[in-house]
Amino acid sequence: MTGRGSSVILNRSRSGLAGRHSPLTEGDDIVLKRLWQGFSRASMAVGHFISRNVISPVLYYVLGALFTLPARMGDPLRLKHGPAWHSRPVDQPDRLDHARTMY
Repeated sequence: MTGRGSSVILNRSRSGLAGRHSPLTEGDDIVLKRLWQGFSRASMAVGHFISRNVISPVLYYVLGALFTLPARMGDPLRLKHGPAWHSRPVDQPDRLDHARTMY
């Protein structure tokens, strides 16, 4: 089922009109090129701003939380519980032979 529009497109492509430039003039092409370059420059500036001032601090705090939360949940230095001095049980009697050895 081909409509009238498709036959016009087929006729244009057969006659060689499909490879020609758009109906824009040379001046319009320069304006579009400058607009695209300006948009590209502006989007690069916005991208750099977002990556430096938004994404980096967010990652810093998220990764920092991942490393600090386990340390805060537990008490690795045992500061919250019990006295500061932990006595060790004496394994061997105090003898002169034991004092002469390192271990």
